[in-house]
Amino acid sequence: IANHLGLDMATVYEEFGKFSTSARLAGQSASDTMYIYESFGGAMRVMGLEASRQQLVWKALTQMFSKGKISAEELNQQLGDQLPGSFTLLEQALKKATGDSTLSLANLLKQGKVSSNAVLLLAREYREKFGKSVETASQRVDASIGRLSNAWFDFKTLVAESGLSDAIGKVADQLTTAMQDEGFRKLAVAIGGTLADAITDVGSVLQVVIA
Repeated sequence: IANHLGLDMATVYEEFGKFSTSARLAGQSASDTMYIYESFGGAMRVMGLEASRQQLVWKALTQMFSKGKISAEELNQQLGDQLPGSFTLLEQALKKATGDSTLSLANLLKQGKVSSNAVLLLAREYREKFGKSVETASQRVDASIGRLSNAWFDFKTLVAESGLSDAIGKVADQLTTAMQDEGFRKLAVAIGGTLADAITDVGSVLQVVIA
């Protein structure tokens, strides 16, 4: 899904696990968690968010689920700065869900009465608002570049997992052990002394030349 949308896979690998875990612990079903993921992912593609901004969206959602409620700061700043209109859409969603056309989201947020379950309502609003535009947005140049970046990320991952990372790790450990050896330390002191003498000699020569 992420690759089809051209979302940054490195960000997804880093943030999705935390997001999905926090959502499940907050009581969301597996299907609802995936629905939220797809809805916000689609909104980010339509809006053309770059990788760093995608990461902020996942972090904001993770925090909401982890706390079990939505705060004004998370909605207006952390999420709203990346996905403009989040406040308005959530207020609309809550009015629909409660049937209360006079509902004030601002007041509910001040009172700490907006549960993280409202994230699912917001996801539905994003799906309704952007659903028809997602496929078109997935064919834009920025999405294609995103998929190319993902292909490169996968290639690097495969290379690293082929044994290269283990080999580098072993060499690093060997170098660490060698550099802690007394003989190596004496060599470092000797090299330092030699370089110091050489620099001093160069300085002396320059003084003669200048004079």
